[in-house]
Amino acid sequence: MAEPQPGHPPAKPWAELARVIKARRALLGLTQRQAAELSDLSEKALRDIESGAVAPRLGALLAIAETLGLDLALIPRGSRMPLPPAAVIIERSNDAAGQLDVSASSRKRGSVFFAG
Repeated sequence: MAEPQPGHPPAKPWAELARVIKARRALLGLTQRQAAELSDLSEKALRDIESGAVAPRLGALLAIAETLGLDLALIPRGSRMPLPPAAVIIERSNDAAGQLDVSASSRKRGSVFFAG
C-alpha cells in the first residue's frame, strides 16, 4: 500500500486504519487466520480490511481492536484533550458522502480515536 504524500489524504480514507491493523497484527505475531478467528471474522474479511479493499464495519473494527489490544475512543470535535503519541485520528470529512479521513499522529501505533 503506497504511503500518502505529506499534506494529501490517503487514496482511500480507511487506508491508514488498514495499515495500522496489519502492522499491529504482525507486531503481535498473529497470522491473518489466527487474528480472524479470534475476532470472529472470516480470514477473507480480515484480508480485505487489511488490504484497504473495504472500509471496516464498526462491529468488525471493535472485534479486531479487542483482539489486537487496541482502544477505540470517541472525542468531541475540537477537543483539547491530549492524544497519546500512538494515536491514529479518524475524522469525518465535510464531503457529501461523509467519508472518513485518517491521519497518523506518529509512526507508533496503539489507539484509534474517532473525532466527530
